[in-house]
Amino acid sequence: MDCYAKQFGVSKEETVNKFNELFENAWKDFNTEWITEICTTLKDMMEQLLNHARVAEVNYKNGRDGYTNPQKYLATEIAAIFVDPIPI
Repeated sequence: MDCYAKQFGVSKEETVNKFNELFENAWKDFNTEWITEICTTLKDMMEQLLNHARVAEVNYKNGRDGYTNPQKYLATEIAAIFVDPIPI
């Protein structure tokens, strides 16, 4: 987010709005592609893309930049996954 703001000379709020717009459009595109009939190989590839999208959503939800500041924003999620995992 910091790089985008610097590259395009926009405020943090404008950057957050742009990222939200990009995420919304990407989810719409992905969901449209997911429900269409495609071969298994493409489904596997799309599943990997879905996992990347999930990571991006966790990192950047609510306008925060968890990628740049993981200690500040992702510490509880990281602890939940690795320290206190849910037994299956």
